[in-house]
Amino acid sequence: MDTKKRDLLLRAGTFFMRNGLKGPNMGDVARELRISKKTLYKYVSDKRDLVRQAIEVLLEEDRKEIHEIISKDINAIDKVYLINMKVGMKLRTLQPSVMYDLKHFFPEADCAINQQHENFTYDIIRQIHRQGIKEGLFRADIDVEILAKINVLLIRAMFDEQRFPQEQYSFAEVHREISNYHLRGIVSPAGEDYINTLRKKIKDKEF
Repeated sequence: MDTKKRDLLLRAGTFFMRNGLKGPNMGDVARELRISKKTLYKYVSDKRDLVRQAIEVLLEEDRKEIHEIISKDINAIDKVYLINMKVGMKLRTLQPSVMYDLKHFFPEADCAINQQHENFTYDIIRQIHRQGIKEGLFRADIDVEILAKINVLLIRAMFDEQRFPQEQYSFAEVHREISNYHLRGIVSPAGEDYINTLRKKIKDKEF
């Protein structure tokens, strides 16, 4: 993908995250990008294609950022906290209607994007779990495969409007509780001690 197209898709994706997917039309997007509709149609075939490509590019950027954290020479718990902080910031700016619109009005894109993202999430969680076990920070008796799948299911449930209606719960709040629940369930006594130390560092702004 050439740089110009990628930049346009990133900007379009950011626009959708702020304004939802259903409401804005191609003219709205073109005005936001400061290009003509004719130019926009050089890169995408229609709005469905634009939504799919724009969200895929946004998620690619998110995955790059997470890979940067994973590649750091830090322990597994530090990686979990850095990833959760980054994800939490993204969720706080996410327009709640985006997830509803994606599921109900762009189901093909929703299915493809979810599958890609869930596969990525599953692989990252397994990698962190294995590192944490080697470091003695996670329990040695956990089943890495099963717990990674459970965590992916919990993340998917976070966007379930019936269970977590947006007028009561924000995505960021639910994600925080899911993350704490999962991490506290897999850490060893040494990991528990490290979390308590880390929380103090965060409170004192040393992390």
